[in-house]
Amino acid sequence: MGLSVLLFSVFFFGSDLLAYLMGDHQLAPLIKVSAGLFLFVPVLAVYRGFFQGELRLEPTAFSQLLEQIVRVAVIILSAVLFQKGWLGIYQTGALASFGAIFGAFAAMIILFFYGKSEKIHICFSPRREGKILSSHLFKRFLVEGGIICSYSALLVLFQLVDSFVLKNGLVFGGMEEVLAKTIKGAYDRGQPLAQVGLVISSAFATSHLPRLTLLRENKNITSYQATFQRLMKVVVVIGSAAAVGLSMLLPELNRGLFGDGKENVSISLFMGVVFLLSVIQVLQIIGQTKHSYKLLLRAFFYGLIAKVILSFPLTYLYGTVGASVSTLLGLTLTYAVLYRQLYRKEVGKKSRYLWQLLFSLSMMCIGIQMYRWLWRLLMLENDSRVMSLLFSLSGAVVGLGVFLFSIIIIGLFEQEEWKMLPFGERFADFKLKKVTQMRLDKFLKVSRLIKRRTVAKEVADKGRITINGQVAKSSSKVAVDDQLSILFGNKTLVVKVLALHESTKKEDAAKMYEVIEETKAAE
Repeated sequence: MGLSVLLFSVFFFGSDLLAYLMGDHQLAPLIKVSAGLFLFVPVLAVYRGFFQGELRLEPTAFSQLLEQIVRVAVIILSAVLFQKGWLGIYQTGALASFGAIFGAFAAMIILFFYGKSEKIHICFSPRREGKILSSHLFKRFLVEGGIICSYSALLVLFQLVDSFVLKNGLVFGGMEEVLAKTIKGAYDRGQPLAQVGLVISSAFATSHLPRLTLLRENKNITSYQATFQRLMKVVVVIGSAAAVGLSMLLPELNRGLFGDGKENVSISLFMGVVFLLSVIQVLQIIGQTKHSYKLLLRAFFYGLIAKVILSFPLTYLYGTVGASVSTLLGLTLTYAVLYRQLYRKEVGKKSRYLWQLLFSLSMMCIGIQMYRWLWRLLMLENDSRVMSLLFSLSGAVVGLGVFLFSIIIIGLFEQEEWKMLPFGERFADFKLKKVTQMRLDKFLKVSRLIKRRTVAKEVADKGRITINGQVAKSSSKVAVDDQLSILFGNKTLVVKVLALHESTKKEDAAKMYEVIEETKAAE
């Protein structure tokens, strides 16, 4: 709470200085209004964290939904008042900024209601347990919470750098001040568009943090690495599809949402942050589970410093395109440091699916472009905002459909990877014939755990295999999620059944199970 008051004071009373550094003293009232949001953050964070710690997502979900509804309503109101001529540009911005405060207040009321109904009281004053102040917990909160917040706010911090550099860099490069402000405003359109893609991928990545942490704490390294690898692959696919899709639809999105096509090139480049930040979030989560806090901080500051150093010269030379490039280079540096130290050392395998992903992305781009040509052939021009929005929405559906069809046909995802996605199980069995049960000896042969079925039958009938702790025979049935313990030769292998199919391909055999434990008998 003290930190939030301090930050509020810094931004509220330092608003004039900050506005001057941004190159526009009329921004001071907007900064003062935005500073008020700091006062709500501790209450919202603690209540939401408490409920999520109890694995209850309803209070957080409802509070966030109400917060965004109120916020958007105030923003729409400010836009209407501006169109009527009742408010100026800066007054409109100040009122729109109040939307975040009103939304936070509404969310706080909802959380208080949930807390009161369940007789939950959260104390914000420092407490002592005996005579010992819990400095250890405070240190963990500061380090771990600080890292999570820093990475969550990485895009906002990069935007903060642009707030100080972009307009001044354009003016220094010879552009008139009024035009520079207009260009800066158009360039900032990329932020909400990027957030749309990031919300999906980041929420997906964060939802798997508890499972990864549990596997790490239980020292189940094999399952941990397999889950990490699958999560990374899925996020790479989702993030790249979102980034490329937004870039392809950007001309119509820009016109439909904002009324013109300004800064299409720079915003299209900016959409690359969706992919980079998606994979950075996954790597950050892995770093958290491994307690690699120094590495996370180092990678974070490398990227931020690179953004600060590169922004002005690239903006001066190439305008808003240079600003987008500086953002991408800064994020790429953060990604490269984390990838090298976390993914390569933890998994060590090279990604063999990238060519398949590139093919699917190419098919999506071709599909959207062909749909654009068909749209124009039918004389459905995108000159109006309504038609542009209709094309954007329908084009997104077309692009998603082509991409899904492509990755299903080429088998980009394994069954366990499909299951990570909402409704993914519906697509998991499109490629392979769906099998719900299989004889044990056949499973051992098809999965190549024991290559000869006669040997598999012999091992099973000698009571050397158990299914979920029960001694099995060769005729016993195996189902998905069963756990098998196999004593074969001088080793015991514990595997989890991931999928059942009758494919004879070697690459499909490895997808049928996951090794949980492997031990050798003492000689």
